[in-house]
Amino acid sequence: MLTPTQLEVLRAFARKPLPENATARDAFPAIAALGGHLRRNSEPGWQTLGRGYEQLLVLVQGWSVAKEAGKM
Repeated sequence: MLTPTQLEVLRAFARKPLPENATARDAFPAIAALGGHLRRNSEPGWQTLGRGYEQLLVLVQGWSVAKEAGKM
């Protein structure tokens, strides 16, 4: 569901560490958190997941540019 680079970035920015063999059940809360979801609220909605995924895509672009520039 996510590319290896997306998982790498999500591991780097997630509040809670993701397991090595992360499942969709592991990734969704991390993506929702990037979208502003607070765990004390109910389950994240599609808008929050969409915002989180959009943020993940932006982070992946920056991550890729930094790797190409030799900064990582």
